[in-house]
Amino acid sequence: MSDFDITSQKMDGMGPHGTKVGLLRVLGPAHVWALGVGIVLVGEYMGWNFAVGKGGAFAALIACWFAGILYTCVAMIDSEVTSTVASAGG
Repeated sequence: MSDFDITSQKMDGMGPHGTKVGLLRVLGPAHVWALGVGIVLVGEYMGWNFAVGKGGAFAALIACWFAGILYTCVAMIDSEVTSTVASAGG
């Protein structure tokens, strides 16, 4: 059996030629908070009111359900991809 084990913790976070690989933490808590508030405000004052005014409450509910299904698919794909990238903690 080989001495090199691809799952060993010794090589975790190491790239080719022994270089350290990792992700930079660029966003702080204030940035994440501002993004969340911005998303809520845009949705509240532009998206929801327009959808309800044009198609009615039931159509807006169906559209939100469909968007939720799409976001769920994106989250599942993202979790699959990041679990295979060693520098992302996978």
